[in-house]
Amino acid sequence: MIKQALGIPVTFGGEEPVGWLPNGAARPQPSSKVPVFLDVSIEGDDRVGYLLCWDGPATELSGDLWYERLEDAEAAAYEHFGVGAGDWRAAGQGDPEEPA
Repeated sequence: MIKQALGIPVTFGGEEPVGWLPNGAARPQPSSKVPVFLDVSIEGDDRVGYLLCWDGPATELSGDLWYERLEDAEAAAYEHFGVGAGDWRAAGQGDPEEPA
């Protein structure tokens, strides 16, 4: 593990239904919103790429995405979960990383 951000508040759900509906059909409601706290981490190295991993309170709220570059994994963490530069901690460290 390269870096981690623990206890990140995220809300899953709230998506509008997509797809075709017949004329006169009732429009389905958006999906339910589920607020959770995630532990987000980046694992890997320059040879094999980087995994952006997130662990939620249940399997269906956990997952990972692969990126070739560390910067891309960091950008995805921000885009998907709002993890900013000040939220990251070095693996095994208790204090946030100092900005570069």
